[in-house]
Amino acid sequence: MLRAAASCLGLCVGVLIGSAAAWAAVECPASLDGHPLERVSVFDGPPSDMVDLRPDGRGSTDVWADLDKNERPATLVCRYKSVSRTAAFVLPAGTRTCEGVRRADDTYRSIVCR
Repeated sequence: MLRAAASCLGLCVGVLIGSAAAWAAVECPASLDGHPLERVSVFDGPPSDMVDLRPDGRGSTDVWADLDKNERPATLVCRYKSVSRTAAFVLPAGTRTCEGVRRADDTYRSIVCR
């Protein structure tokens, strides 16, 4: 009986840990070395493959949806004003959407992927 309970506990903890990883949000830092976030891209796979996904725009919000339906992980690339360096993140398995909020000048204020 104790062995069965221990097996169940191990399985339940594994499921919870896996689920927590899928729930972790990935977001662009608001600035890079003092330079504000300006543009973002979400790629199907690595950026070198140049499969830049187009968001659905809703006013000042852009949404990249159904990312978990792609066969390979999406990559979030954050670009900053007046610098060529970027921040890039391979999104974890289970990431479904990215939501970006734009300023009045069409640059991005933030983007969060979940």
